[in-house]
Amino acid sequence: MSFLPKQVSHLFKRPAISLLIKIALAITVTVWLYSNLRGVSLTDGWMFHEAKRGPVIGDLGGVPVSIPEPYAHFVEYNGDPQFMEPRNGPIPERTYQSKLRSFGFEIRFPDMAPLTPQTEADKRAHSIFNTTWIRVRVGSGEHGAKAGYLERYLATIKAPDTYRPPYIDVPEKIYGLTSLTPKLANTSGGQNDMPDELYEDVFYHLNKDGQIDTFIKCSNVRHAAAPCTQTFSLEPYMHEATVNVSYRRGLLNEWMLIQSSVTNVISQFSIN
Repeated sequence: MSFLPKQVSHLFKRPAISLLIKIALAITVTVWLYSNLRGVSLTDGWMFHEAKRGPVIGDLGGVPVSIPEPYAHFVEYNGDPQFMEPRNGPIPERTYQSKLRSFGFEIRFPDMAPLTPQTEADKRAHSIFNTTWIRVRVGSGEHGAKAGYLERYLATIKAPDTYRPPYIDVPEKIYGLTSLTPKLANTSGGQNDMPDELYEDVFYHLNKDGQIDTFIKCSNVRHAAAPCTQTFSLEPYMHEATVNVSYRRGLLNEWMLIQSSVTNVISQFSIN
């Protein structure tokens, strides 16, 4: 007898999803053991004690910003302790010159309403197969990326002996994106499709100068809830600031509007 709902229990029958769940459980147990050995708990980290209401101010890629509370989650500045580490000494005074390292938020596509007590019910009303809620993570300062990092990442993926199975080019573009797929994965979409669900499809787009302006990796699982992560830069508006957006594969066709909409939201944090 299974004590899990049918909507959940059937996931354990898929090898890749079952493996991911086991990995997540292993990570949770590892973190719990690590924290207990150190005599601390997950809530002893500096981040949980320094959470504040109201806007967060700082320097995001050379631009002074004021981030409203719904968008200012897990905020880090340059020099802050790492995960699970306590802070030594007083909290530095934050100004518009304080370099932001990272922050994140959840937002609803396409109206770009942030997750708040008022919109939380809408998020709960959707399943992983039809949700339009996306997660955004912004990195800058110590977590920023130098120019050309997406090109270097793509070159690594294409390099011989980097991945097994190796990635090969997909002849046709998908939603205007150039695509790569694991060589052994069957991407025909036919009845006998047997994709290797432990690997991901890769998508990227080139701007008019031949540079990658968006890079996307999506799970090979053949359903609309398969996770995708889209990465792009906020250059030239915010120097060495990058964005990671996570959403389900059913929204991949909206990648361009997602990128422009998220960029627009972040640009509104500028106090200029």
